[in-house]
Amino acid sequence: MTTSTNSSSEKSIYFNLIDLPPSSWNLSLNSNESIALDVVLPSTGYPSYFNTTTNLTFTNIQANRFSTNINGMPVNLQVDRVHTKQFSLIMNATDNTMNRNPKIQHLSDVIIGHVKSEQFELNLTKSDNMHLYVQRFDSATAELYLDSNYCTNESSLEINLNLSKNGKKKISFQFHIYFF
Repeated sequence: MTTSTNSSSEKSIYFNLIDLPPSSWNLSLNSNESIALDVVLPSTGYPSYFNTTTNLTFTNIQANRFSTNINGMPVNLQVDRVHTKQFSLIMNATDNTMNRNPKIQHLSDVIIGHVKSEQFELNLTKSDNMHLYVQRFDSATAELYLDSNYCTNESSLEINLNLSKNGKKKISFQFHIYFF
């Protein structure tokens, strides 16, 4: 883990897990500052790791701004509760390791409980199967980016999005998209 601070009071946290075996990690955070979290997942290229998955759980995140960038696959990500002014989740679930065997398929599950944020961004890039379930997003603005590979292979997407400002609901969306 590496932590650095710059003058704009943003804290950067870098988890480089690439040389560790896949395991489980829990994060809870309460801060008035802006946090940028970068996670590089363990390599699945080693034969002993072929059928293993890293589990990341964000139990309770409270911060001014929380930006997460997760690289690698497979991962089971569970976000229980986030309360921020700005929330960004960027996942690049492509094979950034030495595993070049196309016959090996990985499954990543992303489950997001409740996010309350003025601005929300979800940006997903994937190469294998990914199931995304978002129980509830309460936000004034939302930006969703899914790369063209998201519609290939078996994937599913379910998002409940409530757009509101100052507690007044502007619009609600429910997305249920299944790709097979």
